[in-house]
Amino acid sequence: MRRSAVVAASVLDQAASSLTNILVLVMAARVSTTAGFAAFSMVYLTFTVLLGLNMSYVGQAVVLERG
Repeated sequence: MRRSAVVAASVLDQAASSLTNILVLVMAARVSTTAGFAAFSMVYLTFTVLLGLNMSYVGQAVVLERG
């Protein structure tokens, strides 16, 4: 793939990820109570942080592998 196509795919991937994150939060806020949304937010925050740590660990391995 050309570099411009890789960059475009990466940007679109991040945009889709951000949009789905926002939609999940908005839907959870609309259908839950205040206490329920607070609990959901804490779990979602923990999941997001752990996912970011995992991706940075895997990403670091890929960078080291490819040079």
